[in-house]
Amino acid sequence: MRERQLTRFRAVTVAIAAALVAGCAGDLEDAEMAEENPVDQAEQAISGVAQNAINFGLSQLSSKIGSVYVGGCSGQQRFGGTAGGYFNGSCTGQSNYYKSPGKVGYDCSGLVHRMLSEAGINLGSIDSSSEMYNQLKPIAKSELLPGDLLVKPGAHVVMFIGNSQVIEARPYQNNGTVTHNGATYRSNWYGVHTTASSTYVNDSGYYARRVPGVQTSSPPPPPPPTGWGPLYRYYSSAATDHFYTRDWSVLGSGANGYVYEKTEGQIAGTQFSGTVPLYKLYYPNKDHFYTTSATEKSNAQAAGWNYEGVAGYVLPANSTQTGADPVYRYWNGSAHDHYYTLTSGSYSGYTYEMVGWKSP
Repeated sequence: MRERQLTRFRAVTVAIAAALVAGCAGDLEDAEMAEENPVDQAEQAISGVAQNAINFGLSQLSSKIGSVYVGGCSGQQRFGGTAGGYFNGSCTGQSNYYKSPGKVGYDCSGLVHRMLSEAGINLGSIDSSSEMYNQLKPIAKSELLPGDLLVKPGAHVVMFIGNSQVIEARPYQNNGTVTHNGATYRSNWYGVHTTASSTYVNDSGYYARRVPGVQTSSPPPPPPPTGWGPLYRYYSSAATDHFYTRDWSVLGSGANGYVYEKTEGQIAGTQFSGTVPLYKLYYPNKDHFYTTSATEKSNAQAAGWNYEGVAGYVLPANSTQTGADPVYRYWNGSAHDHYYTLTSGSYSGYTYEMVGWKSP
């Protein structure tokens, strides 16, 4: 059994707002975009560094965690900060933005800078579209590989993620406005999303740039994030065993007979309100088993599984959090293998058991 379904995008409709602005918002600050999950990268040639950067970026999608656009005047908040506040956009010719405390915020260059940082690439002060245009290696658009950038200096920057898609931070969903001290602020406008790369490849105002160290096959693995981050899925055909981890350094792009397949939602490195431990157990040479139930954990140990600790923290199966997706659990008795996936379906040899947990 192998799951090979590529997630496809619906056609998108872009509504252009009347007001045009500069900076990361470009000409589409008020554009609204319908979005599904991004296309799977499995069939696209990609370096380890680029994969790490992309995986982190996809974990920050507004549709997943409610991340918002904060504009280029927000200081450190534009690199994924969670402090709330009212941000004056006049320093970059943008609108004012309000961000609720706890919301993750980005602007276009802040998102790219953070994605690369999570993959072990420190751009330092190269943190604006102009600096990325001026200081990074120029390449032809025809040479684009996942992890490369498309830049319009002084206006916008996106990262190419393969399969004719880019990821970017740009306001795309109007969530209304609030008033503060007589001024109007855009309220928690969603901004991190994926879109067709042709939008920028076919625009003569955008230039392709390559970040040193991204197109390397053996990157230093980034530390797993303490907050929400990707849950990586691997499979060993020899052992007929699925393995899941939040730490990319454990198996990287594949090791010890395990092949990296994809991410299956999000998992947190530290426990916070609303999350529960995801226990990890192993039946020698057979099966990795993951459960949020302390009772199941004890029963599995009595049946021969070895307890290996907490894999991370997830939303419980009965979570009512908005936007949470169920992670389905399947069991193959003949192969002695548990399989967990966000995609509900019928898989040869596997029997559906339950919703194991939920992913934000």
